[in-house]
Amino acid sequence: MAEKWNALNSDTSATDTSLHFSMSSNVGLSTPRGSGTSGFVQRNSANLRPRDDVKPYPTDIDSIRHRQRQPDKEILEHEQKREIEVKVFQLRDKLEDEG
Repeated sequence: MAEKWNALNSDTSATDTSLHFSMSSNVGLSTPRGSGTSGFVQRNSANLRPRDDVKPYPTDIDSIRHRQRQPDKEILEHEQKREIEVKVFQLRDKLEDEG
């Protein structure tokens, strides 16, 4: 067995045999022994890649300005009814105070 190992290793350099011991794509430790870790390599999810030059928001001033919308008819009607209701309550309080 040792003869086969020596025969295999005699053709390759020392760096090739160190890569033979489970380094996956040159990332991480060559062996996790003695490092106090399992040797599991995680990707850095906090790393932000540069974006394209396209911005997700408009940059021209005209599109940034606030455009006033048309008021909703139901909301306007509700406000009118509320004003009438407030006047009714005020009149009721006045009439109750007078007796």
